[in-house]
Amino acid sequence: DFTEHVTTTTSGGGKGGGPKVATTEYSYSASFTIALCEGPITGIGRIWADGRLMDLSGVSWRWYPGDEAQLPDPFIEAKMGAGRTPAYRGTAYVVFEDLPLAAYGNRIPQLSFEVFRPLADYDTAEGLIRGVTMIPGSGEFVYATGAVRRGGAGTQQAENLHADRERTDFAVSLDRLEALAPSVESVSLVVSWFGNNLRAGNRTIRPGVEARRITTGAVRVTAESFPVAVAPEEAERRCRRTLMEAWTGRERASFSLPPSRLALDPGDVVSFTEGTATEFRLTRIADGLSRRIEATRQDREVYDLPPGAQRTAAVARSVPLGAPQVVLLDLPQLTSTHTPPRPLIAIDADPWPGTVAVLRSPEISGWASFATITRRARIGTLVTDLPTGPVWRWDRGSVLEISLPWGQLESVTDLQLFAVESAPGTWEILQARDVTLTAPGRYRLTTLLRGQRGTEHAIGNPAPAGSRVVVLEATVAELPFTAGEIGLPWNLAVGPASRPVSDPSYTTLSLTPAGASLRLFAPVHLAARAEPSGDITLTWTRRSRDPAANSWEAAEVPLLDQPEAWEIDILDGATVKRTLAAITAKVIYTPAEQVADWGSALAPGAALTIRVAQVSPSLGRGMPAETTVIIR
Repeated sequence: DFTEHVTTTTSGGGKGGGPKVATTEYSYSASFTIALCEGPITGIGRIWADGRLMDLSGVSWRWYPGDEAQLPDPFIEAKMGAGRTPAYRGTAYVVFEDLPLAAYGNRIPQLSFEVFRPLADYDTAEGLIRGVTMIPGSGEFVYATGAVRRGGAGTQQAENLHADRERTDFAVSLDRLEALAPSVESVSLVVSWFGNNLRAGNRTIRPGVEARRITTGAVRVTAESFPVAVAPEEAERRCRRTLMEAWTGRERASFSLPPSRLALDPGDVVSFTEGTATEFRLTRIADGLSRRIEATRQDREVYDLPPGAQRTAAVARSVPLGAPQVVLLDLPQLTSTHTPPRPLIAIDADPWPGTVAVLRSPEISGWASFATITRRARIGTLVTDLPTGPVWRWDRGSVLEISLPWGQLESVTDLQLFAVESAPGTWEILQARDVTLTAPGRYRLTTLLRGQRGTEHAIGNPAPAGSRVVVLEATVAELPFTAGEIGLPWNLAVGPASRPVSDPSYTTLSLTPAGASLRLFAPVHLAARAEPSGDITLTWTRRSRDPAANSWEAAEVPLLDQPEAWEIDILDGATVKRTLAAITAKVIYTPAEQVADWGSALAPGAALTIRVAQVSPSLGRGMPAETTVIIR
């Protein structure tokens, strides 16, 4: 399972600080399983990746011994499904979960494992051991059974967690001992005490630590100079020459010659012909009563090697790009960073071209650059119908089954936003708390909040299977339409920025911005109250399209569209009997108006159907609320 991770950071901006700069970084990880050997095994020691000892800190991995009682791995089971995942009994294997690949060239490295097996023959020395004396090499806390750390906040270092980041060195040592010598019955501990005097009567003793650094040298690294550009055949020949030269040079010779042999200098080659001819290159000469010479073995054939095998030069191939999947969403303002009246655009393509251009024109020619998208959005589909459900409270009965072509969903504390297309161009915004992976790329979302951000009118009955679903996150970008362009038809062309608009990888769409992010929300809590004078007072509660209105601390939600204005329709079925106007969330329906509409005044207990909408100075009526109220 190969996963791409996208991280975007924004810098700059602020008061007079210039434009904001967004930097997107891509990283990759892989989840995979490696079968090691026939089980059972008792443990895994070191792991090497591409020949280097692997640092397992921060790596999510686990191993299975390969016995007959092991169960399926839960991660694999979540991918393949319960009841369809083998336990691989009899096979020892390792599972890596989301292993970062940046250190290995964004590929899965070649892995080698140190495996511990149970003792096969108890008649061996390991099987006959009954007692062990444990002597610590060094360390003040080697016998501590709990983690010991030194330092303060942010600078803590573990004193006894060197072998395993979760278990102490003492616990790891005992486990290794039990695996290698299973017949051990007792372990004697030796505690080192250090004194400051050889005479026992004058000695002060205390536990301590003694350590020294062992200085070693190595000749495993040699330096060679190569041209920046060299043919593959020549590069292979030079590498082979270097390796063979190092191998031959392992043999060295020391000998003395009389002073009369002054013709020899360092770098000369001499041949010993006793038996087979052997050549040595002189590396050092010390003149004295005799010439003391040191030499290194060489083979002249090393310098006459043929070129390496011919290799066909790798030619960069153009990646075939198809038309991207594009979803246009004219939604209410989602966050405070969303700038009204800008619609949103979600783009998905596989392979992802890196940068996608959005062009626009009022015609089908004369395209002009409009926006640039660098992040891939997650666009899926409904697997099953999504029935209608309650609003403004948890919907625990409905189940949202979606299919996503890539990416992962998980249950989170901050509820994830989704947009579900209940009808063409009509989007319900909902949130889900609980997410369950039911099959690869398929998720079941439960515990829903329906009709969020004023989209309760868009709840389908039902939203049919196959409808599009967009994960509303930072990858969904804004289209920079202005308020003056609301209601004007536009054509959009979307495709790879590296290709011309005439390329088949572009797709064209039509969009008429409706200014949904400026549309006023429908009011709530409609009520009618009869007054002693015969008047009927109609009341309601105003809602605000400002995302900050979700705060519980404000006594009144923000009023973004001023002046405040309302229109109230008195309905008789589908017929509008009268339209009232108000400047606050209250209006009086007088007895004279009642008689004119219904022939007589309405008494308490009567039913009255009304439709209430807030009026915007720029867009007119917002989303209305229509209901039948009982006059109290």
